[in-house]
Amino acid sequence: MSIIREIDFANFSEVMSCAKIHNNMPISWDSSFKNTKQDDKWLAEKIFSNKDNADTLYLVALNDNNNIIGIQWTIVNVQHNKKVGNIISIWVAPNCRNSIIAKKLNQKTEAWAKTKDVQILEAHIHKNNFKVLKLSALMGYKSSFIKIEKTI
Repeated sequence: MSIIREIDFANFSEVMSCAKIHNNMPISWDSSFKNTKQDDKWLAEKIFSNKDNADTLYLVALNDNNNIIGIQWTIVNVQHNKKVGNIISIWVAPNCRNSIIAKKLNQKTEAWAKTKDVQILEAHIHKNNFKVLKLSALMGYKSSFIKIEKTI
């Protein structure tokens, strides 16, 4: 059984764990990706600095042992005169994938977003993150843009 709740800002260890999880996610689709303790500390401080921001939601899913098995981070802003919920991060522990954790995190996020009058939920997903691309489609999300870039 799992519980999904907002992050406990009074527990800096939990905040730091979420920062590490977020920062290390790219490793699963980009083996050249590097993360540092300084990156984790910076992000944990950024998360903590947003604790009073009513337009930011940090969710954690915990197992029976209070270990983090999932996170979702969403920020509301206005784009083209529409309130948009930007899903910055969604992650479920590898041993808990194919469960309903991601669905529950997303349902809580959608319910929260509705209270904020959000019209659209969106996320930027790396082209090689096939698991999240598939999961997003199963949860009703549709692709709308493809980003191209060139290093010069």
